[in-house]
Amino acid sequence: MKFTKIAFITLAISAHCVSAQAQDSGAYAGLGVISYDDDLAGIEAKLGYSFNKYFGVEAQGSIGTNRESETLDIASDSVTVGAKVDYSVAAFAVARLPLGKKFEIFARGGFHNSQTSVEIDDDSISDFNVTETGLAVGGGVQYNFNTKNAIRYEYTYLDEVDGNTYSLGYVRKF
Repeated sequence: MKFTKIAFITLAISAHCVSAQAQDSGAYAGLGVISYDDDLAGIEAKLGYSFNKYFGVEAQGSIGTNRESETLDIASDSVTVGAKVDYSVAAFAVARLPLGKKFEIFARGGFHNSQTSVEIDDDSISDFNVTETGLAVGGGVQYNFNTKNAIRYEYTYLDEVDGNTYSLGYVRKF
């Protein structure tokens, strides 16, 4: 009986310590959908760490889920060109401004590396990939349902590809 009490007390203290540590970790992960210029879409994941309620860092990766095609008339011939975002990875510094307990706005800046595949339905021209690396800047708003769960909308401009992305996703804080 004494062993059972000690085991339950130890378990309760351990659970409390783990819970307290998780609230202070600052780590978060997100999953959402992303829209690239030209009606391209994708899936996005991010991992981040908040040093405090104002500053943090995050890494983000996305992959495209659809291909956009356009038919071009060249001389007396028609050529269809298709494009798809293969991937985009980025790292950011993040500055946040809490607007009460539920809302926060944020700005972020960093670097991205993005690859797009281009397919051409003309036998005389080969398909190719375009890979660009450049600055990435943007911002957005986050609504916190509680201390662990949030929804986030953001805009990011990708330099070098001169592209705009919009994303909507779920954030889980650890």
